Amino acid sequence: GGTLALLAARGASLTLICATNGDVGEISDPALATPENLFQVRQEELRAAMVVTGVPDVRFLGYRDSGMEGTPDNNHSSSLSQAPTEEVVRRLVDIIREVRPGVVITHDPSGGYGHPDHITVYQRMTEAFSSAGEPPPGSGANGGPWAPGSLYYVCFPRSNFRRMWQHMV
Repeated sequence: GGTLALLAARGASLTLICATNGDVGEISDPALATPENLFQVRQEELRAAMVVTGVPDVRFLGYRDSGMEGTPDNNHSSSLSQAPTEEVVRRLVDIIREVRPGVVITHDPSGGYGHPDHITVYQRMTEAFSSAGEPPPGSGANGGPWAPGSLYYVCFPRSNFRRMWQHMV
């Protein structure tokens, strides 16, 4: 968030892509959301946060959360973990080609803290980044005239997680 706010303050054109709906998360206060409307609440929270951050273009791919590894949510037919790889990559490539970013930022290989959806986003976005500069299928061209410039991964030092864990227990 801080990096996005800094980039926005410096005039960068920013697009945020959220792959999942936030619909499997915990509800801390039943007055705020129900299981039926949690995805709407989470999407509005993200939109509001991006207004504060300065990111005007927020897009949702609309996949259901997969939940943590080994949970039944991983097997839900609408979850990101069950979505065909080619479909997710194609959707990301389409956005990259439309927006034409110089820089793409995504999760690191660990997904930050091992969340299956974050790891999947890392994998699919890394593939989309590599494919976005290629010409669309059937165009007959050899290599696209444009490709995104740099791919960065958001990484969290283990020491941050150790401190958080110590505060939680």
